[in-house]
Amino acid sequence: MKRNFIVIVLLVGLVHFSFAADYYVSTSGSDASGDGSQARPWRTLHYALSKVPANQDHTIRLSAGTFVENGPLRVPTRVNIVGAGSSTIIKAASSFHYTSSKWDYNKLLFQVTSSSMTVGNQHLKNFTIDGDNKKLWGGIMVRGRSGILIEGLTVRDTYFTGIWLMDVKNSRITNINFSNCAYISSSYGTGALHVAEIDGVEVDHVTDVSGVGYGIRAMGVSQGRIYNSKFHHNKLTSGTQNYWVQPNGSTTPTICMELFDV
Repeated sequence: MKRNFIVIVLLVGLVHFSFAADYYVSTSGSDASGDGSQARPWRTLHYALSKVPANQDHTIRLSAGTFVENGPLRVPTRVNIVGAGSSTIIKAASSFHYTSSKWDYNKLLFQVTSSSMTVGNQHLKNFTIDGDNKKLWGGIMVRGRSGILIEGLTVRDTYFTGIWLMDVKNSRITNINFSNCAYISSSYGTGALHVAEIDGVEVDHVTDVSGVGYGIRAMGVSQGRIYNSKFHHNKLTSGTQNYWVQPNGSTTPTICMELFDV
């Protein structure tokens, strides 16, 4: 007897579910007894970053007030940080202070970094980084990540640089106010915002009122490539004093935006 069989093949796809949640950090909270809830917030961002799991689109929400943090603040992928605006101020503990012209990428307070190109899909918004009268070497290092949004920040009084983008793709820096975030000497100067090896990055509505150094400068990994990127609606003000001494003895004033050797 001949039998006919109907074979039904089910193709089951993998579905990504996101269980994003908000976690809270407050100057009135406690790392010892808090659980990160709004009712029982943690006290420090450093502790919160050690507890909030990566890759689940969670958001750490900071209250108003001043937070003194033991750096570096390592931000996992797909973890967001949102402050309460300019009234949320983040400083580094004195043990993390570094005032040297010797480069040390690990001395930027926020470390939004991966060892190779990784999709970050995250944002940092609405807070102030205070360099404590240039005792903090730098504010934020973004390296080896894509899908990063940094928005609504004030970065002030850092020693060497404010924000450094290195090996970054498809990201945006917008509505940032820099003040006194660069280093200058007779041999070279740094920028409030450093860029190197970027692709598909948009930098807009950035204001820099530093008295010395550059507003935006290509710097790092032999300056690196700048591809498919846009710089627009930025207001950069340079100092008028000539610091940089040329081989012939003449001096050169600071440049607002320099993309030399990229």
